[in-house]
Amino acid sequence: MKVLKRPTIVEGFFYPENREILSSFIKTSLSAYGLPKVKRPFSLIAPHASYVYASQVFGASYSQIIDEQYDTVIILSPIHKMAFPGIALSESDCFSSPLGDLNIDKDDNKFLLKYNKDNFFYGEKYHLLEHCIEVQLPYLYSILGKDIKILPLILGETNTKFTIMLSKAIMSLMEKKKKKYLLVVATDLS
Repeated sequence: MKVLKRPTIVEGFFYPENREILSSFIKTSLSAYGLPKVKRPFSLIAPHASYVYASQVFGASYSQIIDEQYDTVIILSPIHKMAFPGIALSESDCFSSPLGDLNIDKDDNKFLLKYNKDNFFYGEKYHLLEHCIEVQLPYLYSILGKDIKILPLILGETNTKFTIMLSKAIMSLMEKKKKKYLLVVATDLS
């Protein structure tokens, strides 16, 4: 059976494409800009900018999950290229990064699809155009390891009704699955 991988699209542009240089950059960012830890975070806000411009914020955010254990990381991403109604799930089996691939939590994908078929759908074309999730992966891989699963979600629209539905869907997922989740919200902090 062929594995469907979401390829990198900003490697070498937003972050180093060389594995050793990238790993060193992340370690430096975490040690230079890490903040005192709080108790095991449930969520964190991280930038979706170039590592060169946002290394301080990446280091401060991701330093909070060092030595923590999670089963699945839910990554919420805005869309830059084109707006659409709903939330795009990925049909890929994994997302690639220079450090290694991270598998998608396919069971959680199916749960969300069943939870609300009007708002959750498979939208691979949006994932293939958007960089926000991709730039989170090297930090997640470096800190949480290769066995962590991801649940990449691209948000096509935001309003109060939509936000309430998404919150309820994520809470329902967490209650049903009884796993340790981390929620990462990718933002430009605007």
